[in-house]
Amino acid sequence: MKKITLLFAALLLFSAGGIMAQDDEIRTIFSETEIVRISGFGGPEMSFSMMNGDFAHFMGGGGGVLFNNFFIGGYGTGLTNGIMYNSDDPQIVEYGHGGLWFGYEFNYRNAIHPVVSLKTGWGGVESKTGYTHYYDNSVFVVTPMIGVEANITKFFKVRLGAECQVATGVGNLDGINEKDLLAPGANLSFLFGWF
Repeated sequence: MKKITLLFAALLLFSAGGIMAQDDEIRTIFSETEIVRISGFGGPEMSFSMMNGDFAHFMGGGGGVLFNNFFIGGYGTGLTNGIMYNSDDPQIVEYGHGGLWFGYEFNYRNAIHPVVSLKTGWGGVESKTGYTHYYDNSVFVVTPMIGVEANITKFFKVRLGAECQVATGVGNLDGINEKDLLAPGANLSFLFGWF
């Protein structure tokens, strides 16, 4: 028992001596990452797409917090024009979703620079004829985007990108499936903040 106590005491003294010999700075995984920009942004955005062979226009907005080149925030968007689906009983589909928004700006100090982002959220799809409600469905949506940003001023920039909205979870809509809700297209955003 004395040997174990002596060994434990020796280990404690050795550890304490090693700790005291080091500097006071705690090393972390992100120690080498210097945060040189923390700011925020927000603004409206539009998407122009095709769904089921018809023109689809989405309108919404979003915002987030910038940490150097990386940003995280939230968004919301909805279909402004109902899409007609041809079946035995023609139906108009309404569609909207919102959730989290992640992105990365490359060389953000340049006047024009590339950007990538990923929106992931939840929404709803509803089909109806006139005032008659038929079906609705909750869906999970993922929207990857790649584009370019133009720094117009220090507090305003315009983003133009190519994106594709992919919905999963469509189950009980008559004659409508996930492929019908696939919406590749263009995105235009007007962002305000301190860049």
